Amino acid sequence: MQYRSNLGYTGMGQLGILFLYWGLGMVVFSILIWLVGMQLIPAGTSVDNMGTAIEKAIKENQDPVWIRVIHLINMVCLFGVPAFLFSRTTNGKETIWMGFSSHFNITQVFLALMVMLSASIFSGAFKEISEQLIAGIPSLDQKAKSLEAAYNDTIRQIGNIRSMPDLLIGLFLLAFLPAFFEELFFRGTMQRLFERWWGKPILAIIVTSVIFSLLHFSITLFITRTLLGVALGWMFYTTRNIWVNIFAHFINNALALISLYKSSFQNKLTQPEEMQLRHDWWIVLLSLIALFFFLSRLKFFSEETVFKIHAAEEKTKTQYSREGDWAG
Repeated sequence: MQYRSNLGYTGMGQLGILFLYWGLGMVVFSILIWLVGMQLIPAGTSVDNMGTAIEKAIKENQDPVWIRVIHLINMVCLFGVPAFLFSRTTNGKETIWMGFSSHFNITQVFLALMVMLSASIFSGAFKEISEQLIAGIPSLDQKAKSLEAAYNDTIRQIGNIRSMPDLLIGLFLLAFLPAFFEELFFRGTMQRLFERWWGKPILAIIVTSVIFSLLHFSITLFITRTLLGVALGWMFYTTRNIWVNIFAHFINNALALISLYKSSFQNKLTQPEEMQLRHDWWIVLLSLIALFFFLSRLKFFSEETVFKIHAAEEKTKTQYSREGDWAG
């Protein structure tokens, strides 16, 4: 029987709705960025030169306040609002359809942390491999380095990590908000749609993880972020609780930010994926073994909470989802 959402939309229909809301988010984002840019350009700029002036002002702006505002607008418009509107349109007002639930335990939280630490070490090894492969293609290597340099500059500008208050602000803007909105959009919305539509969880996790990595616009860290996405995707499939994912993602981001704080006066941005441990093959192998172990333990300790989540979902189901939802 064809899968339908809680309010009767087919899988293809839901995908169209998701793209529609994401596109609208892009439009709203562009408008808001234009308004922000208007505040940065010199007074009296002619209408003909306004577009170029705004683009230049945003690109060259070094004020952390405005950069943080742009970052926040980006997170909300491209990930947060589309996810909430999509869920409300296709499944109704109950937030459990996005993965929000109070059914989780401290053991799950601890194991989620261990999963992300193991996944970060394992996936980090692929950054070096990617660099070696890309180095053989000069044009691609130049583009990759340019993207990483731009990304690192943006992170420094947003965080402006010079003191403990700056670190706390950075933890909220660069660690928590991206974790919250990205998990909501990619795992709670996109992966969940693909899972229930296709009935193939592994394929849904892989496809979502590739899209997740692509939208980070990094060539060097594409494989690394895809693997991290797979770990996060499997975590969500195992726990069915978006809060567990948000916590794990937040910890991963926070570690990167703390590394940035420690190296704030250096020229190179240090990230967890760049830990020296990745050069030792046996450490990488152990991290992979640990990753599988912690994921299996997470699945075991999630059985009771998943049962409660499914029971809560059943109470909100309509005739459409009862008849066509493969996951039950």
